[in-house]
Amino acid sequence: MNSEDLACALKIVINTGEGFDSKLYLETIKRLDLHLAEAALPSKLKHYLSRRSYVKAYEYLKNPD
Repeated sequence: MNSEDLACALKIVINTGEGFDSKLYLETIKRLDLHLAEAALPSKLKHYLSRRSYVKAYEYLKNPD
């Protein structure tokens, strides 16, 4: 999963407003968990994902400084 795909997945799990799809949400969480287990990620991003801090992970992808 590249950074664009990861950002899209994070947007899905962050969106809890109108159009929320629980099945898509759960599938995306599973994909993120699998990606976390197999990917070589920056330590800060890995920390956010492992703690399920998806908003922070999304913000980090948008501005990794």
